[in-house]
Amino acid sequence: MSRNKVIYASSKVTLVVASDHEKGGTWQGATEAQRKGYGTVAVWQGPGEGPGNRHLVPAGATAVGSVEQLRELLMRPEEQAQTATPDQLSFGL
Repeated sequence: MSRNKVIYASSKVTLVVASDHEKGGTWQGATEAQRKGYGTVAVWQGPGEGPGNRHLVPAGATAVGSVEQLRELLMRPEEQAQTATPDQLSFGL
């Protein structure tokens, strides 16, 4: 789980391709990133999406259904998302 914190906190946009609903590392990482404002959480909406994907959008994730939409997210100017410093991450060690 600690790895997920680092990935989300150091990314401008993180794409969730397949997440379970309310369980697993992908779900926990995505919901924590949304709560703490670590970059943008984008979630795939299309063939192969996980059962939890649609539940992440109402919680604040950005729905993505094409590579072009993902590219647009990456090209946006920096928003108000915070960048975490190592001392702000709690790894539970």
